[in-house]
Amino acid sequence: MKKYCFGIDVGGTTVKMGLFTTEGELLDKWEIPTRKEDGGAYILNDVAASVEAKLAEKNIAKEDVAGAGIGVPGPTLDTGYVSICVNLGWKDKNPANELSELLSIPVKAGNDANVAALGEMWKGGGEGYLDVVLLTLGTAGGRRRSALHARVQGQDCGLHRHRQGQVPRHGQAWRYTAP
Repeated sequence: MKKYCFGIDVGGTTVKMGLFTTEGELLDKWEIPTRKEDGGAYILNDVAASVEAKLAEKNIAKEDVAGAGIGVPGPTLDTGYVSICVNLGWKDKNPANELSELLSIPVKAGNDANVAALGEMWKGGGEGYLDVVLLTLGTAGGRRRSALHARVQGQDCGLHRHRQGQVPRHGQAWRYTAP
């Protein structure tokens, strides 16, 4: 039985990573710089090297790793494909497939705000609830509502329809956060 998995959050400044048991217990966390030069060409190689180093440090065999999940700052299809991640320089990329090839383990990718909401529903502040609202702040900012009974993936709560740099009209957020 597989015992371990990795969580990876690719941000505009740093890539944050965690080593977990498959039950969700955090065993270790660390971060590396996000190297965005050359259209972000080095990001996934850096992530793979860091994961490999952690496996060696902890003396964990890949056969004991169930896989990795990676959150990226952009719209992500179920296949792991992203058409664009502006703050990373990525265009027409499938980080899930690429990282899986580099590490030789299964990798799933999702929008960073969506996977953050899923994590909160699974083992965080939203554990035990069917509906969770999560507001994220970062390089791009994000807002997601996860509904377990609808589909366990972040659901659009309507706020992200605004162009980058715009703020929703005053008073709109209450509709998505009020009981």
